[in-house]
Amino acid sequence: MKFITVILLSIMIGGAACTYPQQLLTNVGNTRQSLSALYLATKQDKQRAYGLFLDTVIAQQDKYWIIKAASLSTIDEIFDLAMAADATHLKIELLTDNARNGHGASQFQLALMSKRPDTRIRWLIESAEQGNKQALEALRELQKLDGDTLLKTTWLPQLAKLEVSFLIEYAKGVWREKSPSHAIDMLRQSHFHQTKTVQSLLQNIEAHRLGNGSTNHLAAEQDCNIAVQFISDSLNSLDKAKQLSQQYRQDKRFEDHSVCFNAPIWIAPQRLNCSNESSQRLSCDMAAIFDVADKISFTHAVVIAQNGVANVHNGIMYLDKHDDYLVFLHEFAHFAGFVDEYPLPSELAENFCHRDKAPNLVFANNQAEIIENPFPSLVSPVTLTKARTCQLTSRIAFKPVTQMTFMEYHDAGEIPDAYLHIWKQVLDETKLLTPVFVNLAQWFESQNDQQQAQYWWNKYYQYQQTSS
Repeated sequence: MKFITVILLSIMIGGAACTYPQQLLTNVGNTRQSLSALYLATKQDKQRAYGLFLDTVIAQQDKYWIIKAASLSTIDEIFDLAMAADATHLKIELLTDNARNGHGASQFQLALMSKRPDTRIRWLIESAEQGNKQALEALRELQKLDGDTLLKTTWLPQLAKLEVSFLIEYAKGVWREKSPSHAIDMLRQSHFHQTKTVQSLLQNIEAHRLGNGSTNHLAAEQDCNIAVQFISDSLNSLDKAKQLSQQYRQDKRFEDHSVCFNAPIWIAPQRLNCSNESSQRLSCDMAAIFDVADKISFTHAVVIAQNGVANVHNGIMYLDKHDDYLVFLHEFAHFAGFVDEYPLPSELAENFCHRDKAPNLVFANNQAEIIENPFPSLVSPVTLTKARTCQLTSRIAFKPVTQMTFMEYHDAGEIPDAYLHIWKQVLDETKLLTPVFVNLAQWFESQNDQQQAQYWWNKYYQYQQTSS
């Protein structure tokens, strides 16, 4: 040992640099004593001895000497040393020290190794804050997972400082949980406020704010019998409204139907106050819908809220944010009086099934009662087929087609040509339609405001007299 040390010291003090590595390899073996000598040499001249010392330490996988090597290493070298360590606990120990000193790559590796979701997210965020692109990408992937509530509820405020997409996601949450004004202020005060994405979002919010008439074209002023007003309670549902109206406009099946659309508007979710229970029929505060009807001219409303069962009631359609275009079309047919062809609940079935007919159905005790064609507008021969609508009553519903239709299964049934023809016929006769005016009149009656109720009844009577 003395011999080795003397050689090392003599080399460190005055030996020829060009022969140093070869001499060291000749005189130092892979023993703890040799590691002591290499450690001493590295302390004296790291540039010349560190590589050999590190190679020897990694080959030995001795925890004591790995820790000693770390004490002589830079933060990046410690990371390489940690990644080369075979023992998991030692790897974590080295990475943790590095991570606490702000080393992004170490923080990212700790996130990958962590079994606790909160710890994993914390290290990913700290790594992303250090500019680690892998950590940022991992956080983006987590953001896409709806089930990752921990990320969205606990960490999103911190994530909002990292990237525009997180900021917007956070703003949408603030919009719902606090108010739109809080969300707008947050967007304006963010250090991302001058980015094209945030500026575009703020302009979009302002353009669709209730009371801002500069960009709202009025569908009711066009030549159409159903003028639709989308009402949204969030930024997501505002996007959904635009998507649904665009899909309808581009659907060639309806190009001759008397329907047009206003630009959608948003109302604060606290004001719209929708039920938002996933298992219940959606409903919202009629006072908020009146606020819209008082400022914008329309005949039918489509309200898109957060959660609930889609339905139509007297000129108002309620959708939740997950409902797609097929659900929208099914509900839209209800505006024209179409009745569901799946088994209705008993109370609802009793209400519908004791009528004579609906646009898509005829009701009877048996088929022998139906002597004349109940669908005279259809040119082709009509084959009456049982529908399941009245299954829970003594009556029977018959449809004019044999195939399964979208009024039974919105996502699997067809919209037959016969239904499109009937649908257009109904839309061309306003007296067959029930606009939102009826809903508003009934609501004001429930509030004992007879003056307003009469105003909306008069609007309804006037509407009945108009046709395209």
